[in-house]
Parts: sequence; structure tokens; C-alpha cells
Amino acid sequence: MKRISVLILGITLVLSFSGKAFAQEKIVKSIATVKADGEFIDFTLTSPKPFIFGNNRYILHIGKTDFYRNKQSFDHDRRGSMTFFIPVADFNALQDSAAIYLTYGQPSTDNNDLEELSKADVPVWSLGKFSKTLLSK
Repeated sequence: MKRISVLILGITLVLSFSGKAFAQEKIVKSIATVKADGEFIDFTLTSPKPFIFGNNRYILHIGKTDFYRNKQSFDHDRRGSMTFFIPVADFNALQDSAAIYLTYGQPSTDNNDLEELSKADVPVWSLGKFSKTLLSK
């Protein structure tokens, strides 16, 4: 009987902490480079860990404009890199001081609430404010 009690207690403890043990930590993403490349601006983000590959896609939000076209890679140190391809005309139309966010999937909210979501445990990262001077970075 004592073995069954210990077994039940052990299972209860494992189940109560399992969500925390397997949850993915929210890794900081940052802007690495912004370079002109023909018809596009290559807007590259980096992460200390590879970006998730799954059923959703990453979306770069700058102000009220969303960008979907990107490529992902990682280096031998297992750091992640993702480059979004922004058409030059769209880049030139972006407003300075617009907020920049990266989301994994389309959030079920408008861009005004992305700041709050970036503070929560959801796949939304705040990347600062947009400036055309990023192009020289």
C-alpha cells in the first residue's frame, strides 16, 4: 500500500511540473543587419538559438505593415538567423519610430496590442523602433 501511495504522489508531482519542464523559453531576437540587395532590403534577425520550424510562419511587423517572405538558417554554433525580404518601395514607405515586432504565426489581435503580447509568454518579440538609418547597419 505504501508503494502505491508513493507512486501516486510521484505521478502527481511529475504531471504538475511537466508543463514548466517542457515549455520553450522565450529567446531574445535582435536585428543584425539591414542591407540593400537589388529590389529588396534584406532585414536580418538573429537569435542565440535556431528559430522554430513548424506549422506557423514568422511575420515581421513594422508599424501597420506585415512582411512574410523570409529565409531561415543557422550557423555551426546553433545560433539562428532569419532574413526578411522587404521590397525597396515598401521599405521607403515605412514610418520612422514605428514599432518592430516578430511573431510566430498571426496573433489574434491588431498590431496595437503586440507590445503587451511581447511581455507575455507568447511568440511575440519586440525588436525596437524602425528608422531608415537601420539600412546602414
